[in-house]
Amino acid sequence: MPHLTRRELLAWRGVLEVQTTILPTLERELRENTGLTLSEFDVLYQLWRTPERQCRMVDLARAVLVTPGGVTRIVTRLEERGLVRRLTTAGRQAVTTQLTAQGQRELDAAMDVHFQGVRRMFVQHLQREDIDRMLPLWAHIRQSTPPSTCDGPGGPDTATEAGA
Repeated sequence: MPHLTRRELLAWRGVLEVQTTILPTLERELRENTGLTLSEFDVLYQLWRTPERQCRMVDLARAVLVTPGGVTRIVTRLEERGLVRRLTTAGRQAVTTQLTAQGQRELDAAMDVHFQGVRRMFVQHLQREDIDRMLPLWAHIRQSTPPSTCDGPGGPDTATEAGA
């Protein structure tokens, strides 16, 4: 006996199939045009969304949906390229990562590439009414997950509005 009805399974598979169709192309385009991976782009984007363009590593890991070790490796690569810097405060264990001016410039170019791809591969296939139905649906589903503490001034809806 299946654990999901046929309709439920088709809905779930649809999410997975769209993701596995679109993400590799977005990754390739981003790498070819900017040298960034999607994960690196996401780290830079999450930092950009914060008021001071910085975030604690543990919160950044939650915001980009990777393990703390994974975000450490990504941040190390970005730091070696001068796109971010790690900040430490005496007497505090937490390490904060900050977007640099060079990181901001590279992110600006990467956002153009990435969001053009998102529009071409995803948004253009939706009617305004489809998007209007999707926004509360995604919000409802996200409510069951722990919130990111790396959200910018507009909170998680800012990412939705920006198309991330």
